[in-house]
Amino acid sequence: MKYISTLFVMIALFSVGTVNAQSASKLNGTSYTFVMKDAVNGGEETFDQITFENNQVSSQSFSKTGFTSGKFIEKNGVNTSNFEFTLTSPTEGTRLYRGKVEGNNIDGMIIITNKSGQQVTYALRGMNTAEWNRTQEMKKAK
Repeated sequence: MKYISTLFVMIALFSVGTVNAQSASKLNGTSYTFVMKDAVNGGEETFDQITFENNQVSSQSFSKTGFTSGKFIEKNGVNTSNFEFTLTSPTEGTRLYRGKVEGNNIDGMIIITNKSGQQVTYALRGMNTAEWNRTQEMKKAK
């Protein structure tokens, strides 16, 4: 009986450790700069920066037009973090982001829905903002 009790205690401790490890965010405290473009029609590229902080995410560009920050959902793999979040504006509609961070790179899509329900899907691709800035400085130096 003593061994069974010890086994149960070890299983319980392992389970708590696993739950805590899975809930730790790899994205909190990071910022990503990216370019986005209409995935179907092409057109002009737009740049933006999103910041993950305190289990919230915000968009530098969209916050200027009334979009609030939102909570994000994150699923972590060994080398990747998949994420999803929605930013909302009472006057503009919603921006649903789905994507993946792998190393310094971010890619995914944004489904933009305006107030009347019309949708446009944008593809996004970029990198950690610190790496983005280093890359831009290196391009200027050439």
